Amino acid sequence: MNFCIMLLFDTGMRCNEMILMEPEDIKPDYILVKHGKGSKERVVPKSPALSKQLMKYRTLRDAYLKEYPSRHKNLFLSKNGKPLTDEAVARMLKH
Repeated sequence: MNFCIMLLFDTGMRCNEMILMEPEDIKPDYILVKHGKGSKERVVPKSPALSKQLMKYRTLRDAYLKEYPSRHKNLFLSKNGKPLTDEAVARMLKH
């Protein structure tokens, strides 16, 4: 999940904003944050390096979901197919 850490640092997104992201929130030049602080939408630019990593992650995610479907639409899912939690992200940042 190094990608989650890269996304947080590259964009300055809040943890909960990342957790609630859906694949359609990713646009060619930016990320649409629909669940921002104060329930406001905002646009977050993304770097070329992040865009490249996003493409890799989505390819892996799509292949995984073909084998292990999930009913959740979140971009980032646990290995059990459920949305990540704040605690899971905190563990990633500690390790």
